[in-house]
Formats: sequence, structure tokens, C-alpha cells
Amino acid sequence: MQTTLFQDPRTETLFEIDKRLAQTIGRLDKRHRLEPAHQLVLSMLGNRTYDYQSRAAYERLVKRFSSLEVLSRAQPNEVLPLIEGVNFAEVKAERIPAALDYIISSQGDLRMDFLRDMPVCKALTWLSCINGVGRKVSAAVLNFSTLARPALVLDSHHLRVLSRLGLISQRHNAEKAYGLLMPLLPTEWNAEDIELHHVRIKILGQQLCHFSHALCHQCPLREVCPSAFNISSDKSNFVHAPHKDRMRMTSALPFGKNDTEGGSVHTSSGQP
Repeated sequence: MQTTLFQDPRTETLFEIDKRLAQTIGRLDKRHRLEPAHQLVLSMLGNRTYDYQSRAAYERLVKRFSSLEVLSRAQPNEVLPLIEGVNFAEVKAERIPAALDYIISSQGDLRMDFLRDMPVCKALTWLSCINGVGRKVSAAVLNFSTLARPALVLDSHHLRVLSRLGLISQRHNAEKAYGLLMPLLPTEWNAEDIELHHVRIKILGQQLCHFSHALCHQCPLREVCPSAFNISSDKSNFVHAPHKDRMRMTSALPFGKNDTEGGSVHTSSGQP
């Protein structure tokens, strides 16, 4: 991907950020994409929850219920024991079957193929009408699933990193930041490029650009980050190896937590 000219300097900054992270992190393996309704369940479970917890809960649901249609008719007390361990389990035990039932009631089934032909903005709006589905989860359904639509998933790591890079304000939530950032993405980025950008920023946020402190001296973005401090040339502790386990891709990293949160290709979209 070769790009040298951008109409907006912030687009050039995003491109440079992604290029530096890609060079430092290395190759990220492609993952198996879930059908949209399955990705919806996984992403709802992943909100404010680590990947290994949400993935395990999702697998228990799939094992217990013969189909998502059956899950849509489940009572919260049937779902809750299967998703214990995820944050806000009681709320999610109610909302997940209700979300599936809403889709069936309005569309007749759970295929959700109609979202493929909708403009992305309208597809996001439609998904956001489901109780418990915000901009982050709706973007994850569009981008991470087999729909593979160009929608940027913004979790708290992404918001924090881009705020420190001066691209958004600390006051911006996911919906506001999405409206600002999507027009700035390089026009040649497809859905997979956007997904990988999300994952790279998330790795940086989890492993170096922490909420309470930042390991700027080890950050590959320190030369382009206005918030950088303690600058040095030491990058030796940042990840260079490819990640083979998409759902727990940071297990080999020396910093931060040993599991990603929320889960997309690599994560399910959500984090504490």
C-alpha cells in the first residue's frame, strides 16, 4: 500500500501511525470471521470484558443452545450460569436473547444479509436501535463479521491513544470520535485494513500506552506523538513476533495484561 499525498494532514498522521505499528508489531494472522448474529453475541459479551472470558462464555452458549434462534427464546436464568465471569453478566443475560429476538421479529431470521447492502452509516444506526448495542458493538458486527464492512471499532484503548496523539479530544466518546475519524482514514483502506488498524492501536494501548502511565521510551510512535516523554531509542521490549492466537494475541508481550479485551479478529470488541 503506497500513499504519499493526503488532503488532510491528519490522514497522513493516521497512515504514518499505522505504518510504524505494522513495521514494529509484524504480521497479524487472518482469523475466521463469524456470521453477523454470532459476532453480535460475542461483541455484546465482550463489552468491558477480556477476550478469554467473553470467548469462553460465547462457546458455552453455542454448546448449550442448538442455534441462536433457540438462544433468542431463552430466559435470563438459563443464560446467566453460562456467561458468569463476564462483566455485567445479569444485564447481558437479558439483553442478548432480547437482541436476537428483536432481529428475528423485525427481519424474519438472523441472517442479517440486508446490512451488507445498506450504507454503513444506516447499518450502524439500525444496529444501534437494539437495546445494549452502542457504536462500538455495532461497528464490530459490521467490520469483524463476514459482512466485512468499512467501520472503525473504537474501544477505550483506541480513544486514549488517539487522544494522546492529538487526533481527538479526551472528551470524545466512541460515537463522536467515529464521526471525526472515519472521514480521515486513507481512502484506499478496505475493511481488513481498518480492522488491522484497530488491532494495532489496541495492542499499543494495552502494552505501552496504559491508562495510568505510558512507556513512551519504548513506543514506536514517540517521534510523532505530542504527548511523548522519556524518549529513548530502546524498542527491544515491544512486540516483533507474529501473533498466532488471534483471541489472545498479546500473551507473548512483556507488558500489560496477557489477554486482549473484547475480541475482534483478534478481539471481540470491548474492554474494562
